[in-house]
Amino acid sequence: MTSDNFFTTSEMNDLSPALPSIESAPGICGGEPHVAHSRIPVRLLVEARQMGMVDAALLVAYPQLSAEILQSVWLYHETHQDEIERLIAENREACLSGCHTHPPDVEARDFVAWACRLGKATRAQRTAAMLGTLRFAQPTSLPAVGGWVNPISTQRSMKVVILISGRGSNMRALLEADLPVEFACVISNRAEAKGLEIAAAHGVPTCVLKHRDYPDRAAFDTALAAEIDRHAPDLVILAGFMRVLSDAFVLHYERRLINIHPALLPAFPGLDTHERALAGGVKLHGCTVHFVTPVVDAGPILAQSAVPVLPDDTPASLAARVLEQEHRIYPMAVRWFAQGRVAWREDGTVFLRGGSGAMQAALVSPSD
Repeated sequence: MTSDNFFTTSEMNDLSPALPSIESAPGICGGEPHVAHSRIPVRLLVEARQMGMVDAALLVAYPQLSAEILQSVWLYHETHQDEIERLIAENREACLSGCHTHPPDVEARDFVAWACRLGKATRAQRTAAMLGTLRFAQPTSLPAVGGWVNPISTQRSMKVVILISGRGSNMRALLEADLPVEFACVISNRAEAKGLEIAAAHGVPTCVLKHRDYPDRAAFDTALAAEIDRHAPDLVILAGFMRVLSDAFVLHYERRLINIHPALLPAFPGLDTHERALAGGVKLHGCTVHFVTPVVDAGPILAQSAVPVLPDDTPASLAARVLEQEHRIYPMAVRWFAQGRVAWREDGTVFLRGGSGAMQAALVSPSD
């Protein structure tokens, strides 16, 4: 890829509002279909969507677009799917050949736009690029690794905020896992939560927002979101946060909010999972890392770990065995997220990129 395949910041800012139509012109990415009055290939937008970028994020990355224009792009893809998928495959093959580079004269914003197409730019990186605060140590090529290019090389780690209500054992496992992330803050709705002391001992800033100080759930969730957003996290982690979150809160962090549940979802959502597993006579039990959606414990599954249910198990003994696996797979899932390996299918399910054993890696057995 040459710099001709990038659009400069000045070009983006000077473009007139794009019409909701698709054109093909020589010299623009080899004459492939693109949004009229812009240099944005349909292929780029479709692949970005396939990699998990929602429409709102695409509108941030490409401010000359609109929701109506994006709908036209998706309609065009539906009617010309074979053509667009062929272009995506050809472009990915070029990427795998190692020909993609970050030329010296390409601005950070342009490079992030390109990286978005590969699913390698976080929301915060896109925003930073638009604000001119994202920098690269030096122009560098991006060789193929495991079938995908390396993640973007930036001067900061992925930022994470953790929400807790109690002892924080899963939070401790995350803090001690040597993850390639920056823990920006640990927030609790209970001042007496023991996890706050653990976070402070690890040098992580803490904050208490007591839900009883607010008149209703919506008011508390609004204040909580304001505190979280102050840290501009790429990922929000629920680690024993004992609050049912409002739909508005969950949608605000769509695809950036994860939880761990002590059961093999979709079995046993909700509370008392170990008691219910024993009462149900199941032979396998476990835990699930999943994205949070408005329906409780029903979000897309990222990773699971299974344990046997033994004949003499009690709820306490089974819970202890499951907790060991929670401490194992939660850091693993966060690491995948930080590495840019988590991707989305069009049906809203999650898959793991990076090697033939990736899918098997998302299901863990204690014997592994």
